[in-house]
Parts: sequence; structure tokens; C-alpha cells
Amino acid sequence: MSLLQEALSFLQQVSVKSFSEPFLIGRGTERLCFFLPNNPTVVLKISKDNFDKQTRREINYFKFLANKKVPFTHLPHFFQEIRTPEYHCFLQERVLNEDGTPSPTLYQYLKDADVTDKKVKAAVLQLLKDFFCYIYRYNIIPCDLQMVNLLIKRTQKGSKLIFVDGLGSTDAINIAQYIAWWGRKKILRKTIFFLKNNPELASLFNTEQDIEPWVYEQIKNPRS
Repeated sequence: MSLLQEALSFLQQVSVKSFSEPFLIGRGTERLCFFLPNNPTVVLKISKDNFDKQTRREINYFKFLANKKVPFTHLPHFFQEIRTPEYHCFLQERVLNEDGTPSPTLYQYLKDADVTDKKVKAAVLQLLKDFFCYIYRYNIIPCDLQMVNLLIKRTQKGSKLIFVDGLGSTDAINIAQYIAWWGRKKILRKTIFFLKNNPELASLFNTEQDIEPWVYEQIKNPRS
């Protein structure tokens, strides 16, 4: 059975409300996210066809990035768009650690981590730097930058942040997507806001005033 066939079969189960909760990964205001029973490394994101604004934006943005040949090193791979009379969906990579376990969100990790430990603090700052340098370099616009939308994927080569949800600009006139210098200004602004307005992240810095200089030094002008 192909991925498309399995997804369509799964959608029939959703339609009659007979899907099994073990496959549910997340639930938002617009959509449900499941992993496929026979392909647990694939996520199916499901929106009602008349309530699919977020899904349409993300599908279009994934296709835009793919056409630009942007490497998906910090994004899940996009596989396929699916439309039925009732649903608008797409298939994307499920982010798992190298051992097959689900990757934790940045929020989950920081909730349990001792960020006063110098090694932990340095490791988290490096993850953040690598991720933000990536989206800055390739002008990847986040619309919903939250710690629950960033997963920490662990491999033998190291760890990295994967941005799984909330991509693409919501601006009515989408200048940032097509004019890089404008998009990068937005990315820097969102990065600073993100770091300042999440206490778990702000605590990685000595003071709040240290955040903006760090962003400009490490992300706009990376040394490595």
C-alpha cells in the first residue's frame, strides 16, 4: 500500500470517528495530526476543507522552499498534499531520534533540564544558534515561533532543532517571503521576541539586555 493509499484509508476512519487515539500526535484549533499506523515515520496533518488556512499556507510554503532548493536540515520533509471533498491534508516527515523514539519539544527538554549547568546552557545556546542561523541564511519565515513547535532531534552526530509547525508569513502582502533583506529583518525581530518572552530561554542569558547583542553577533554575523 502506498503512502497516499494508506492516508486515504486513514481519512475514511477519521470520517466515521473510528480512528484510534494511539495514532494521535497533536490537536490544534484548525487540525489534527496523526502518524500513519503502517508508516510511523510519517505524519498526516488533517484540516477540514473549509477550515484550512494554516494548512494551505504551510503547503504553499513547503513547495516554495523546495522549488528554491532550500535544504530541509531543520525542517521536516514534505511528502504530499491530499484533498478530499471533506479534508485538506498533507504528509510530512515525523521527527524521531536516531533510535526511533519521538523527539522532545524544546519546551519539554527545558522543563526538565538544569539550565544552570554550564554544559547544558552551552548546548542549548548552540542548538538555538544553529537553528536561527539556518532560518536567517535561507530566509525561512516563522509565523508561530513557539517552543512546542521546535523538536530536538538526537543522533550519534549530535542534536539539532527541527521546526515542525507554524511556517510561512501571515502578512496580507507577503514581501518578506520574496525580498530576503526584509524577511531577515522580520526573522531577527521574531528571534529576539522569542528569546525575551520565554522565561526558560531568557534564563540562558545573564540579563535580558544581553539577548539582542547575542542575536546580532551569533545569528546575523555568525563566527562559525
